[in-house]
Amino acid sequence: STAQPRTMLMLCCLCSQAALLPQPPVQCAFSTTHITRRSATLLPFLALSTPCPASAVAPSSSLVPLLRAKESLVDCERLVQAREWTRASQLAESSLLDSAVLTKAFDGYTDKPSAQETAMNNAAFIVYYEERRYGDIRLEPKEPSRRAMQNGFKREALSSIDDLRSELRFFAKEFSAGRDVDDDSELRQYIASAESAVAGYLVLAKPDDLSVASTQLAK
Repeated sequence: STAQPRTMLMLCCLCSQAALLPQPPVQCAFSTTHITRRSATLLPFLALSTPCPASAVAPSSSLVPLLRAKESLVDCERLVQAREWTRASQLAESSLLDSAVLTKAFDGYTDKPSAQETAMNNAAFIVYYEERRYGDIRLEPKEPSRRAMQNGFKREALSSIDDLRSELRFFAKEFSAGRDVDDDSELRQYIASAESAVAGYLVLAKPDDLSVASTQLAK
């Protein structure tokens, strides 16, 4: 079909012509945010070039590996307290705390980008231009979205578990060589950070999804 290329060409022409016009703020018809005339003329183009985001519906089954990880971290903490370095290291190296498994679980449940977030990302230059020239930061979110918090907990959990795995590997090696390590404060901190991050992520989950996942875990 030639309709879409023609439409895109017309929009590009309009955009180039609008760049020559004065740039007073105008009121967008579908928002309370003031934007410049140049930005307003680009919005139809951005709407056509912005893909529709994927469904934000997340399967509760993705929470099952995270619930297992939460239990495994508690078991790992118990083994560390008992100074059973080899068993603790084996648990940290198991599939229960595997980074690839957990990453897939996090990604499977984390909210997908909203239409507004996708459009904002595609229009990043325009947003930056508006903020720098006019000092208008109203396009920025006033508080982090659930998706942003989910990603924050995900990064913290994966990073802490990686550090925990490396530290336990060292402790187990030292133990097998007949040497003991007195200071395990960093190791305990890694466990605490991982437990806190996984728990924080699960708190953001929908109660119904968490209930279904808990039932699946118990089977």
